[in-house]
Amino acid sequence: MSNTEQLILRAWRRSDISSLVRYANNRKIWLNLRNIFPHPYTEAEAGRWIAICESNQGRLTNFAIELQGEAIGGIGYRLLDDVNCKTAVIGYWLGEPFWGRGIATAALKQATDHAFQSVSLERLEATVFEWNPASARVLEKAGYVLEGRLRRSIFKDGAPGRFVALCARPSLIGLVDSISLPEAALDECITLKTPKFAAHPISSWNCVEQATGMIVPHHAEPKHPAV
Repeated sequence: MSNTEQLILRAWRRSDISSLVRYANNRKIWLNLRNIFPHPYTEAEAGRWIAICESNQGRLTNFAIELQGEAIGGIGYRLLDDVNCKTAVIGYWLGEPFWGRGIATAALKQATDHAFQSVSLERLEATVFEWNPASARVLEKAGYVLEGRLRRSIFKDGAPGRFVALCARPSLIGLVDSISLPEAALDECITLKTPKFAAHPISSWNCVEQATGMIVPHHAEPKHPAV
């Protein structure tokens, strides 16, 4: 993204309702998010989401992505519990006019740093739908690494599909640019989840069919936008 563009992650506000509807009411975005993210995305849905955010009395974990004074997307993370108490799930979405400008990567880096600095985490994970390699590349650029593919684990828009799982840990941030794997190694990692490849980044997403501009799943339970 341009050095002149100032990206801010902040709490959602009631004044964001119009921009939230403007950018979130997009089938292309909905196709890459969990079904808890509504479509059509109406003003009533936006109002409900803002009310949920305003009622939160705990740690801020869901953020509006603001650019030049306007909320253009959302990002957030959700803490897990029980034996997964040191893990959080992160997700994000971005308005279509802002795809391909590095904004999602910049927001993800900020939110990832915030999560590790604010919470005692061992793991921050994300999943993307197999038809959305653009989002996987966003995660990769932010320091996330491929862990595997969960076959037939989702049902979206009337058809089954797969999650591609990626993970970030404090010790792995910054590793992405230092290693690359041939396509054959990537295939082995995805198919077998071979441990020896678990800490390596994605070398290519040619194995997935469709590149869209958008983004991943996770919504703060029991709610929505930042997947």
